[in-house]
Amino acid sequence: MDDALAPFGIERRHLMVMMRLHASGPLSQRDLVAHTNHDKASIVRIVDDLERLDLASRQLVPGDRRLRAVTLTEHGRDVFTQAHQAAEPAAAAATAHLTPAQTQQLQRLLRAMVAP
Repeated sequence: MDDALAPFGIERRHLMVMMRLHASGPLSQRDLVAHTNHDKASIVRIVDDLERLDLASRQLVPGDRRLRAVTLTEHGRDVFTQAHQAAEPAAAAATAHLTPAQTQQLQRLLRAMVAP
């Protein structure tokens, strides 16, 4: 997985946050902490990295001047699509020893673990 993501300048931790933002749309850093099981400091570092790479941005939330939502940039959406496709063979290799039914069960369980 790391080798597949290296050309994009990101790691698995970045891809996981990008996946959540892609699926959910803009989220506060607090929500990212809750949805990704990272601690606050880790999310700040990940979002800082994504901003530095122009993959995400922090934007003011209407109605709350203190709160900022993290959103994927247009470039971030493009990179996410490419990185996600590049990572698929590594993900498939990780479950190659499972039966199709076991793979589906694992996917359902993983989705349930990160569901909002």
